[in-house]
Amino acid sequence: MTIPIMILLYAVVLFLAALEALILWQIATRRIDLHLLINNGEGNASLSRFQFLIFTFVVAASFFYLTLKDAAFPPVNDGVLVLLGISGVTYAVGKTLDRLGKPTAAGGAATNEAPGGAVGSPAKASRAI
Repeated sequence: MTIPIMILLYAVVLFLAALEALILWQIATRRIDLHLLINNGEGNASLSRFQFLIFTFVVAASFFYLTLKDAAFPPVNDGVLVLLGISGVTYAVGKTLDRLGKPTAAGGAATNEAPGGAVGSPAKASRAI
């Protein structure tokens, strides 16, 4: 690699390290609340969120270690992509099931409409009657 590219890469790594340190500092001083990190919105822990978080951290830490060890980014194995894909799909399915399982205040099906009478929402229809 040429020297300007190496300088750019080191600058990016230093920037990301500083950003990570800032985030960790804000977590330590409780400016960033992690209370709802793996929460499903109702106060219960979500296994799919926890699995997605752990898989992501393990893969990121592994690639970081291998990059430092070999001084080059390692090739991405198909197995790693499959595991991350399975983890991502598990998270998406879990999130979808959480949303489908929530009843609305009126007892009907959950909608993605904005509260307060967006077009087609049950609140708008009841006002028109």
